[in-house]
Amino acid sequence: AARLAGQGARPRSEALQVLAFLAATAASLVWLILVFEQRRSDIIFLNRVFAGGLLASLAWGILWVTPGRLRWLAFCGLQAVAVNALAWELARAVPVMRSENTTLAAGPLLATLTYAVVGAGLWLRGQSTDEAGAQKAFRLCGYGWLAVAGVKLLASDLARADLLFRAVAALGVGAILIAAAWWASRRRPE
Repeated sequence: AARLAGQGARPRSEALQVLAFLAATAASLVWLILVFEQRRSDIIFLNRVFAGGLLASLAWGILWVTPGRLRWLAFCGLQAVAVNALAWELARAVPVMRSENTTLAAGPLLATLTYAVVGAGLWLRGQSTDEAGAQKAFRLCGYGWLAVAGVKLLASDLARADLLFRAVAALGVGAILIAAAWWASRRRPE
């Protein structure tokens, strides 16, 4: 519906985009319900929660590539569903590693690193694009994911961690931020 609405200036094109927006929102809500019902025994990446996240992301993605007023709102929906679906599955994929003195919750750390990488990537995409609206949207979304990574790192990952885990987590997120800043400074015209 959104694709057809974007192809021509029909009087119903905006109504079709609103309908596509509501369908993508409903798909996202169904995905969230599935997240709360997920069992630990589900197979990683081959389960109904991840499939629901992919389908909801596809709905938001189709709406995002369609020109119209809802395009950047659809971009935010795409980011919220796709990045969280990937981060949550990666957090489930990697087990907690334990030894005599230390515990390394590598799954939640991998989710935090996913948020940081996506945030840095979107921020860098915002630095390199020429379209003014896209530049601002990419940068703001990148800042948002970097903030999520920072808050998750401080509030969750480092709250009950031992010294080794704190060092690994802080170095990982710091390396991503430094690499993004270095890359942006290399691309900036002199």
